[in-house]
Amino acid sequence: MIAMGKSKKKISRRKFLKISSVSAIFLKITIPLKLDSFAQTQNQNNSYSDLFIQLFADNTILFNLPKHEMGQGVATGLSTIFADELGADYLKITVRQADYNPEFGNVIQGITGGSRSISQCWQPLRQAAAALRELLIQEAAKIWKVNIDECISNNSFVQHEKTKRQVSFGELIPYINNQKLPLKPTLKPKSAFQLIGKPIPNIRTKEIITGQLEYGMDLKIPDMLYAVIARSPVHLGKIESYDDQLAQNVTGVVHIVKIEQSIRLLKENLGMDYEYAVQEGVAVIASNVWAAMKAKKLLKINWSGEKYANIDNQLIQKQLSQDSLAIKTFQNINYGNDDLLKLSGKVITSDYEIGFQAHALMEPLNAIASVKNNYCEVWVATQFAQRFAKETASFLNIPIENVKIHVLPAGGGFGRRWEADYLLEAVILSKKLQKPVKVIWSREDDIQHDFYHSQEILRCKAFLNSNSLMGMDFTRKSFENEYQLNGKTWWNPYSYGLAYYHVNSYRYETPVQVGPWRSVSAHKRAFARECFIDEIAFAVQKDPLEFRLQLLKAPIIIPDIEKDNAPWLVNAEHNRNRIIRILNHVAEKSKLGKNKNQGIAVARYHGDCANVVEVEVIDGKLRIVKVTASVYCGIIINPSQVKAQIEGGIIWALQAVLYGGITINQGKVEQSNFQQYKMVRMNEIPEIEIHLIESDDEPLGAGELGVPAFTPALYNAIFAATGKRYKSIPLNFL
Repeated sequence: MIAMGKSKKKISRRKFLKISSVSAIFLKITIPLKLDSFAQTQNQNNSYSDLFIQLFADNTILFNLPKHEMGQGVATGLSTIFADELGADYLKITVRQADYNPEFGNVIQGITGGSRSISQCWQPLRQAAAALRELLIQEAAKIWKVNIDECISNNSFVQHEKTKRQVSFGELIPYINNQKLPLKPTLKPKSAFQLIGKPIPNIRTKEIITGQLEYGMDLKIPDMLYAVIARSPVHLGKIESYDDQLAQNVTGVVHIVKIEQSIRLLKENLGMDYEYAVQEGVAVIASNVWAAMKAKKLLKINWSGEKYANIDNQLIQKQLSQDSLAIKTFQNINYGNDDLLKLSGKVITSDYEIGFQAHALMEPLNAIASVKNNYCEVWVATQFAQRFAKETASFLNIPIENVKIHVLPAGGGFGRRWEADYLLEAVILSKKLQKPVKVIWSREDDIQHDFYHSQEILRCKAFLNSNSLMGMDFTRKSFENEYQLNGKTWWNPYSYGLAYYHVNSYRYETPVQVGPWRSVSAHKRAFARECFIDEIAFAVQKDPLEFRLQLLKAPIIIPDIEKDNAPWLVNAEHNRNRIIRILNHVAEKSKLGKNKNQGIAVARYHGDCANVVEVEVIDGKLRIVKVTASVYCGIIINPSQVKAQIEGGIIWALQAVLYGGITINQGKVEQSNFQQYKMVRMNEIPEIEIHLIESDDEPLGAGELGVPAFTPALYNAIFAATGKRYKSIPLNFL
C-alpha cells in the first residue's frame, strides 16, 4: 500500500483554487507558459504552484487532478505520468480533484469519458512535468556551477552524479518561482521510466477504505438544506394537482416546491443536437434528508397529460420495426454498387436486439447548488464539468464566469454523470429559496429516472457468392441520436476486403431519456457484428477464427469515396494487422479449439480487445467457465489498473447479459431497486485471464475497452455448446 505524503503547510481548498487559477503553467494542449502573476500571490519561499501541482518546501507535492475520478483509477494513472516525467518521489504525492478551470482547456479537463483521460493528458502532462524538471535542473546547476547535462532529477531531488551532491525540489522553490519554463522541453525516453509500466497500487485506496475520501453524498456546507423530489413516473409527464398537507406536517420540512418541466437543448459539434429534460416534480426541502424522504412518501400527486403513458415493451418493439415512424434517417457508410448484389447467390439476414439498460451507480446522484444574486457555486460529481458550467450559466442567464464548479469524486459514472439534469434541479431549488440546497436521489430515483442505454435493433445482411463474402449491410434502429463522423463509429475490420458495404441509421422518438453507457455503442455494434460473422462462418462451413483471418487477409478493396485518400489504405492495413495480431494472440493464450464449447470475438474502443469465452451446459443450466482476454492499448501506464478495467468491463457486460434490461409498462419503468434490477454476485464471476500486449505506441485507454467483445464471444460459445443461436440482450437462456 502506498502511503501518501502530506504537506506541512496547511492550505484551504478555496485558497488553493484561487492560487491555481492564476497558475504558473498554462496549458493549451501541449505548450506550457509561465504567468508572472503567481509571484505576487504566494510567498515564494513556501511553495511553487501551477495548474497541475503545488510543490511545497518540505518536498511534498499536491497533484491537481484535471480528469474526473469515478473509480476508474485516473487519479493514479495521471499522477504517475506526471511524477515519472518530473522525477518525483511518488510516495510524497497527494492527489486532489481539481475544480473546473477553463485554463485547463477542453482537452485536458472538459470531458472525462470515451476512455480518453490517459491518451488526452499523456503529452500535455509529460511536457508540463518535463518543463518543470528542466527548470529545477537548470537552477540547481547554476547553484553548483556545473553543466546541466551532468544533473538528473530523481526521487524529488536534483542530483549531480559526479560529486554526489543533491538538492530537494522543495529547496529550489525560491530559485524557480520567478523563472520562465522551457517552451520545448525534452521528454524522457521509455527506457528512463521508473513508474510507468509498473503495477503501482491505487493512490486513492487508503482514503476509500478508511472513509477519508469525501464523496458528494458525504459533503455538507453551512446553512445547507436537503431536497428529495417526486418526479413524473412517465417521461415528460405533468402534474394535474397535488396535496402536500401531510408532508408539511413532518418535523424538519421547510418547504415544498413544484419544479416545472424544463426542456433543454445541448448543441454539440459532432453533427448532433441533443434534447433532454429536467422532469416535472414536487420537491420536499427539509433540514435533514430523512425528514425529506419521509415527507415525500406522504405526497399525493395526480399526474396527467403524459404523452407516453400507454407505452410498453410490445409497442416499443412494434415501433422499431416500422421504418416510416423514424424521425431521422441517414446513411453512415455507402460504397459499392447495388448491381454487385446481383452476383450474390445467397443472402443471410439476422436481427440482433439490445434492450434498455440502466447505469445502476454505486453512489446515487446528488448535487449541491448555492445561487445568490448573479453568482452560482455548485458541488457535484460530473464527467463533463465544462457542460455543467455552460448549462448552469444558460439556465440562470448569467455569465459563465459567475459559475463555480467544485468537482467531486464519484462512486461510479459510466456515462450517467455526463447528464446535467440532477445539477439543474439543485440550481432551480437554490434559486427559489436563495439558500444552498443539496438534491439527493434515492436508488429508486436512479433506476427509474435514468438516461438509459438505448434499446436498439441491428439488422445484418451478408451477400455471398460461392461461399465467399461479397458485401455486408447493417441497419440500425434506435432511440439514440447518432454521431455523424463519416462512419468512423461503425468500425468493421472485415469491411476492407468487401466491394459492397452499407450502413443505415433510423432514429425514433424515445419514450424514456437515453444517454451514454459504458462503451457507448461499441458493445452493441460488436455484439451484432461478431455474432453475425460467426453465423456466416457456420453457413460457409468454416472455423470462426479461420474465417475471420481469411477476411482480414483478403486484398483490400478501396471504395470510390476513398480513392484519393492515401492515408486510408495505410490505416486500413494497420487496423487489419492489429486485429490479426490480437486474434492470434487470444487464440494462443486460450488454447482455442481444445474445448469445443468456446466462442471468440474482437472489438475496438480506441484500443483492441479480443475475448475467448468457454462455457458448459449441464442439466440445461449455463455456466461460464473462463474468459480469456488479449488487450492492446498502446503503452501501458499501470498493468494492474488496465487489467482491473478490462475485468470490470467484462463483469459490466455480464451484468447486462444476465440481469440487465429495463421494462416499461404504461409508460413507467418497472424496475426500482436491486431486487428487480439484479447485480451479478461474486460467486457468478467466471475465471478471467487478462493478457496485455506490450507496445511503445501512445496510450489508448482501457476504461471501456473490456465491454464490447465479451457478449458476442459468450453467445458464440453458447452456440458452439448447444447449437442454438441467441440474438438478444439480456439473455433468455432456455
